[in-house]
Parts: sequence; C-alpha cells; structure tokens
Amino acid sequence: MILYSRPIIEEKTYDLKDFFITQKSAYITILLFGDDKGSIIYVKNKIKYGGEIWCNVRVIKDEDFKSLKGKDLVNSIKEKISQLNDDKNCLGIIIQLPLPKHLQDHQQELCDTIAIEKDIDCMTSAMVGKISVGRKDIVYPAAVAATISLLYYYKLTIQKGKQVSIIGQSNLIGKPMALYAINQWAQVHSFWIDWDTEIMKKICQESDYIISSTGVLNLIDQECISANGKQVVIDIGYAFDEKGKAAGDANFYEIKDSVHALSPVPGGIGPLCVYQLFENIVKLHS
Repeated sequence: MILYSRPIIEEKTYDLKDFFITQKSAYITILLFGDDKGSIIYVKNKIKYGGEIWCNVRVIKDEDFKSLKGKDLVNSIKEKISQLNDDKNCLGIIIQLPLPKHLQDHQQELCDTIAIEKDIDCMTSAMVGKISVGRKDIVYPAAVAATISLLYYYKLTIQKGKQVSIIGQSNLIGKPMALYAINQWAQVHSFWIDWDTEIMKKICQESDYIISSTGVLNLIDQECISANGKQVVIDIGYAFDEKGKAAGDANFYEIKDSVHALSPVPGGIGPLCVYQLFENIVKLHS
C-alpha cells in the first residue's frame, strides 16, 4: 500500500478555508536564511498552499538584515521576531530549518523568541516541554503531525507494544516523533545518523514501523526490511537523486513490494507537512 497524502489534504482543506476566510488580514511569517534547496522548495509550497486557503505567507530573507553579522545579526532577528509577536495579524512564525552554519549555534535562542501561541512549527522549548510530558493540548511539529494523520487515515496507527525504529534525532522530527510513539506505549528505538549502520538495519528488520528523517538518499534499503511483509515505512527524508529529482531516505522501488505500507517522496509526508502547519494555526487560535 502506498500512503499518498493528497486524499487527506483534499478532504481537510475546506475546513482551513472556512477558518481563514474570517481572518481577512491574517498572515504567517517564514524566516528563510541560506540557500538550502529543499528549504526553498518547501517555502514555495507553503506560499502556494497559503494562497489556496486565503492565508498570506510572508518571507523574510538574509537580505532583509543587510550586512549584519555575529551577535548583531542574531539580535536583529530576535527584534524582528518580537515585532511579529506583537502583531495581532501575524498568526504564526516559522524559522525554516536547517539554518546556515553561521546561525546554527543560535538556533534554540532564536526559536525561543517566538511567542508560544505563534509557534506553529513547535520549535520553542515550551512546546517541546508539552510534548515530553504528553499534555492533552499538544500541538506537534508539522512532520510529526503529518505522520500521525497519515497513519490514522490509513488505519495504521501505532499501537501499544509495537516496535518502532526512528532514524534521525532532530528536535523538529526525530525527538518529538519518538516521544509520540512512547506516549502510545510503543517500544521505541531511536538512532542518530552516525549510529552503526549494521546494528540499525538489524533492529529495523525487527520493527513494525520504520520512520526515517535524515535526508540520506536510499538509507532504508532491503537490508532494513523484514521478510514478513508487514512493516510500515514512513519516509520523511528529502534529498535529490543523481538526476536532480526529489527522493527520500527509503529506496522506494527496492522495498515497495516487501512492506505492507510505504509513504512516497514526493507525494507522501511533504505535502501533508504544509497542510499541518496551517492546521496548527487553527489549533493554537481556536
């Protein structure tokens, strides 16, 4: 079974339109720094979808901060975020990750400047704290919320006692995804990219779910797959193959006939992430 997200988006988009049509001056702001190809594509998709549901998407880029460097640049970005926090028409603020090298050491400092009611991508320490204790009013990061929605729609939700392998430990995907699975009483194995590959693949073989978000092309191959044909593989990775086409962590054509369900790249989690960002706005402002 191929887990396409388009049916879910088509089903739920009308509800978002109903919300934003009443928010005539509403907008969200994305702070985009650097030239990461995946980030640029992702931001374009957010702008396009925002237009479809009548929510304006504004983008702030490097050039908006002129030639500032070091602490001056960081303070200027924080000041801009504070202004957006005070703007009632701004319903959400996103710092697009990954940040370029010169800002990476300040990532959490910048994220924590965002007001919690505008943290639609769940990047602040306060939001992470809610997730870690399993609060009922949790708003998950877009990729995690998209994974949950995709599994629910296809009746594949993670159940108590299931084994889940999560590859990637970012604050935006891997860690909150692991916390979600733990909150479902699953047995969770969490790997970072430098983990011993052979050990990782062996544990993946024994898992009911494999959820990967590294951006390493074809990391999830046949050696990760069980012979029982019952596994669910969720591919949140985003990379480009030798022809420059979008591809994911999973070697799609190698494993698609060996698993019970597989999300494709593109067409799987990615488009649903965009929807979930705007859905998070509704949750935070309802």
